[in-house]
Amino acid sequence: MRISKNKKGLSLVEMIVTISIMIILLGVLSLFIIRTFSINGYLIEQGLNLSVLQTSLRSFSANLREARQAEDGSYLLSKCDEYSMAFYADIDNDSFAEKLTYSLLGGYLELEIIEPDLTQNPPSYLSGSSSVRTIGGGVVNKTLAMPLFYYYQEDGETPLTGEFNFNEVELVRIRVYANIDINQAPDSMMIETMVRPRNIP
Repeated sequence: MRISKNKKGLSLVEMIVTISIMIILLGVLSLFIIRTFSINGYLIEQGLNLSVLQTSLRSFSANLREARQAEDGSYLLSKCDEYSMAFYADIDNDSFAEKLTYSLLGGYLELEIIEPDLTQNPPSYLSGSSSVRTIGGGVVNKTLAMPLFYYYQEDGETPLTGEFNFNEVELVRIRVYANIDINQAPDSMMIETMVRPRNIP
């Protein structure tokens, strides 16, 4: 009795097709993994940026809450614009009020600190003696045409607009829209806080 054995294996064409399919599957899997890491990296970076901005807003709130009259006798609020605000507060606990200006410049939230020149009578605040810090990035308020600062009277409902006296301001809202890449999902995140300066008469 003869037993026939089939020793036929994969042909060259079958091997090429199999390898091609494996390469395509590996390519698709690689793209998926790269895309996942890219999205996660963006979300992590966005989260870190929001964390920095939240810390800056807490500092802003604490400083504005303690705003007081300037060393030259000026009112505690010095500037109240949509994208910039200046006031006086003692942030280094030296018993003298510094002039603090928070501004939005090119997507960056910046803080300018001017120490009073006590050698003059009355003391003055010269911009040449200022220091500027960047306290947050990825701020897209100007791109979205949304104000950064809102100013209210006692009711806190309708913001003051147009020309108004600084002594009318009793509440200040800062609303930050943040997105490190506005062309990439997710949408801009909004964080805000409302502050009532304690020393407003």
